[in-house]
Amino acid sequence: MKKPLILLVDDDELFLQTTRQQITELGFGVITAVKGSQADDEISSKEIDLVLLDLKLPDVDGITLFKRWQSSISSLSL
Repeated sequence: MKKPLILLVDDDELFLQTTRQQITELGFGVITAVKGSQADDEISSKEIDLVLLDLKLPDVDGITLFKRWQSSISSLSL
């Protein structure tokens, strides 16, 4: 059985590091991204089970990212 994969998207490196460690200890796989463009790459290349998304990112806001992903993946919900 594969581990559920979580994508953490936040520009706060300390938050990413701490949260990644905690979630990994719970037995989940974790991928991180500090920019929306990185998150886009991860969403398109991997089978992500859950996204934890910061609304304020340096290159694009989280709502814009979510809407972009929602239009391409019909199972996404807010």
